[in-house]
Amino acid sequence: MRKQTDEKFLKMPEFVCFWQKEYYNKNRLLHFEKMSEKPKRRFDMKTKKKRIAQEIQSRILTIVIAIFMVVAVVVAVMVGNVSLSAQKNDLEMQSKAASYQLEIFFQEYMTIVEQMALDKDVRTLLTETKAGDKITESADYQTVFHEMEKIAAADSDNIQAVWLGDIDANVATQSDGFTSDSSFEITERTWYRAVETNSTILTSAYVEASTGNLILSAAAPVYDENGKNIIGVAGADIALEHIDELLSAYKIGNNGFVILVTSDGTIIYHPNSDNQLKNLSELNVSDSVMKAIQSQNGTSVKYKADGSSKYGYVGRIGTTDYYTLSCMPSSEYLASLIQCIIIVLLLVIVGVVIIIMAIRRLAGNITKPIVALNEVAQELAEGNLDVSLDVSSENEIGELADSIQKTVNRLKEYINYIDEIAYVLNRLSDGKLKFTLKYDYAGDFAKVKDGMMHISESLQGM
Repeated sequence: MRKQTDEKFLKMPEFVCFWQKEYYNKNRLLHFEKMSEKPKRRFDMKTKKKRIAQEIQSRILTIVIAIFMVVAVVVAVMVGNVSLSAQKNDLEMQSKAASYQLEIFFQEYMTIVEQMALDKDVRTLLTETKAGDKITESADYQTVFHEMEKIAAADSDNIQAVWLGDIDANVATQSDGFTSDSSFEITERTWYRAVETNSTILTSAYVEASTGNLILSAAAPVYDENGKNIIGVAGADIALEHIDELLSAYKIGNNGFVILVTSDGTIIYHPNSDNQLKNLSELNVSDSVMKAIQSQNGTSVKYKADGSSKYGYVGRIGTTDYYTLSCMPSSEYLASLIQCIIIVLLLVIVGVVIIIMAIRRLAGNITKPIVALNEVAQELAEGNLDVSLDVSSENEIGELADSIQKTVNRLKEYINYIDEIAYVLNRLSDGKLKFTLKYDYAGDFAKVKDGMMHISESLQGM
């Protein structure tokens, strides 16, 4: 019986011993290959992780930073516009304040000459003095003369002289006792424009010959008793020293100032006295200033003077032909804008750094479980089932990790089946035909179990 069994066993396929050797050799080969490939695989995993993280970062950062930059540009533009608007309004208000002070100053003397023009004694004097008559010999002259003296004395710091001009007599007489001679031509006087325009005026500034002071004249037309015909001019010569004091006290910003000009661009006041009575064109001031003056409306203007950029405001002084021109260096005017831009840029840089750090952290959190799953999959592909997963994500990645862990557990069961089958085959090769299978052999391995049991029964029945 033993001999027959051995013969039967010897006639069995040789796959039993061969399979055992092959199984052993393959496992050894896989073991050494796995040991040699493990550092390389880990390097590959790190490289893949780096690539995935970089790809996520680059894509998200590109979109987020693009949106962030658009928002930053919009904010910068809005803040810049607000800053420039505030600076423009501040410059305009300071310029208007200077114009208002000058308007009050000039209006005071324009009112004085208008009141003189309405005085009854003045009208009588100018009406009674005819061509060829001496105005000083008129019956009303002394009364009017004393009145002019009183007016001049009341504001001697600013009023150089108070005077009257008689048109038909072609003569002028002043509060300081001066009376013109026959060489005098009333129509050639700058203040005669009051007659031509039929309104109260301020003349252009000029240097008074006797004192050397810079003065201008306020002049008002004098009408006859019917109020229809102009018979003369009432006027006052005003020193501009007070204007110099007034405007020199005005500071536009930190380094800006105000200048006073006439409608033709003649400079009446400038902080640099050497520029007084010069024309704006002599200081290489842009044409934009003269255009603003000619418009006769308050206008903000950007211009150049002696090659440097300025910002200012052109304002008309009441209804006169005088204008204030404020002057602020462009560096000061744009300082607040530049400061706002720097603040916005700093906020953008800080924001971008925070975004990069947040996205890098997010990318790491996303790629870490993916790389862990990939490493497990590589281990499984190389035949190593002694792996475990530590992925706690409550999302699709977590579900995938659970599925892989179940697969690993199932493969471990299959290894147990294979080990037991190998054990049984070893017993069969040793002639031990009786064996017991302790595993359930789920799935397709149930057929293997049935086959093994059938082999055992067949061999035992021989």
